[in-house]
Amino acid sequence: MAENINLNFNLWKITVEERSKQRMKLHIKLDQEQAVAFRNFCGVFKPGNVSDEQFVKSLFMLGCTAMNQHVTKLVEDHLKDNPTDASGLTVLDLEDEKSNEVSIDPTDQRKSD
Repeated sequence: MAENINLNFNLWKITVEERSKQRMKLHIKLDQEQAVAFRNFCGVFKPGNVSDEQFVKSLFMLGCTAMNQHVTKLVEDHLKDNPTDASGLTVLDLEDEKSNEVSIDPTDQRKSD
């Protein structure tokens, strides 16, 4: 029987550190229970030929992409309902943008950082 995966993001300690030269450091600290839950999550969803580092990068980018698509949909819906708010604005269709694709294929040659 598989272990229960119970990721509770409220328990995660996340720090964001601004660095020199326009860089940033993100740090996620998990307690023992959350670390076990995250390992279980990875065990279920991470393809075997993908490194842990690449999988975490992919999760982060998938989250960013999903958030971007969600906000874009909210803006599009608002502009459809309130066309006068759209004067001078152009809303791009993110569905057609190849740059928003996220891959967890370890043979993918696109630079990820």
